[in-house]
Amino acid sequence: MKKSLLLITLGLFASVGFSQTTTINVTSPGTLATLVGDQKNVITDLTVTGSLNGDDIIVLREMAGITKSGAPSQGKMSNLDMSGASIVPGGAAYMYDYSTYAQFYTKQDTLNTNTFFNCPALQTVTLPASLKAVEKRVFSVCGNLKSINVPASNTSLKSIDGVLYSTVDSKLLRYPTAHLGETFTIPGDVEIVGYEAFADCLNLLSIVVPEGVSTIEGVAFTFCKKIAAMDIPASVTSIASSAFNYCTGLTDVNVAEGNTVYKSENGVLFNKAMTEILRFPMARSGAYVIPSTVT
Repeated sequence: MKKSLLLITLGLFASVGFSQTTTINVTSPGTLATLVGDQKNVITDLTVTGSLNGDDIIVLREMAGITKSGAPSQGKMSNLDMSGASIVPGGAAYMYDYSTYAQFYTKQDTLNTNTFFNCPALQTVTLPASLKAVEKRVFSVCGNLKSINVPASNTSLKSIDGVLYSTVDSKLLRYPTAHLGETFTIPGDVEIVGYEAFADCLNLLSIVVPEGVSTIEGVAFTFCKKIAAMDIPASVTSIASSAFNYCTGLTDVNVAEGNTVYKSENGVLFNKAMTEILRFPMARSGAYVIPSTVT
């Protein structure tokens, strides 16, 4: 035991003095705070192994710049590697939502809702090899997040160039907010563009949605302010009404010929019968005459 504590102490000293990665093994869930000690607001690069519960997630959030209550912390952790860790139930709620009074707890092999919500210091994260699911808003409002990585041995999730996917349901889960690049083409094996998949991605100028995508979930492109046009392939049969919320640069939504559910005219999105306007692009200017078919 003394030897283990010595190794941890030496690792912490190395991280402070030479910006090296600190490695901590949480052999007992809920003990990360004790193991980190007074280095919580100093560590920038952390590799954590072992079993993590709600108490440990609270510590990781504080290290990444945010407290359980949503107030800023002094944490500076920008790089987090959890590849050798597992998420387990237990411990306290890691987040409290003051708008809905909801509390969020860890679940087995799952990153539950809001796990890393609004962690400003976080830039790269590597998920556990044992992880099976990533719920909604796990990485929302992480303004500096550039890359989400997944070990090759994970059988439920994968990462391509830092973008997170679910292999179970062929879903693009999350394009990191600060991911580098101005254009992005969704891979051809993706069938679902997930909830908030591209939310707040201010660097993107264009997103190519390929044939084969069938579903675009809620707020998928919300606050993508620089995207001017979006082309919807014939394969898409479901677009959430909130998919393009706050896309303040959007001028055109174009639907491919052959789509059986949607239709576009002059860049405006309609249902197939053109009896309902589904999305009038926010940046569209000039006069517009509503078609007589709209009821």
